[in-house]
Amino acid sequence: EKLGNTQPIHEVQWPMVDDEALKKDSLELVVQVNGKKRATIQVPSNAENQQIKEIALVNENVLRKIENKNVVKVIVVPGRLVNIVVK
Repeated sequence: EKLGNTQPIHEVQWPMVDDEALKKDSLELVVQVNGKKRATIQVPSNAENQQIKEIALVNENVLRKIENKNVVKVIVVPGRLVNIVVK
């Protein structure tokens, strides 16, 4: 009552969660080459797998590890990581 509350605490309504405030504009993903972490990249949260692959493959650290090698497969785990398999 001293703080200006007029209702008993058990009758007061809980604050509502704003789901829009919890959404992120971008995500940070780990990039692995043959299972070893080589970089982290920032991608838009609504990015498609193809766009994520392109961003990962032009990263400076990744380019050093895959140059002169054959990229066999690029695996994107949405919201988590990108794994590039090379020979």
